[in-house]
Amino acid sequence: PPKPSAPTLPTGEEICEKAIESVGGDLMGKVEGEVCDKLCARAALAAEGLGGGAEDVLADAVAVAIGKFCPDACSKFYDEVIADHVTDAIDYLADDICADIKEHF
Repeated sequence: PPKPSAPTLPTGEEICEKAIESVGGDLMGKVEGEVCDKLCARAALAAEGLGGGAEDVLADAVAVAIGKFCPDACSKFYDEVIADHVTDAIDYLADDICADIKEHF
């Protein structure tokens, strides 16, 4: 019977790409939450300011609705629309960075 061959080890460039992609994906998940939180909080404040003043019932209602529903809607939009583009961008970035620095490993 043939002897099992040794596993093929990844190249330095493959290790580099996987490292950047894994960290980039983790960071983008954190960024999404932070961006949505800040966007929604600031939009709620802006709604107050864009209304007729402190006693504007409609502006108050809009601000409350933004505060309550915006975070989930923003996260859903990120997951359905932006996440794939971010993943593609991270992959491209990893390929580019690692191709540029591969002569150093």
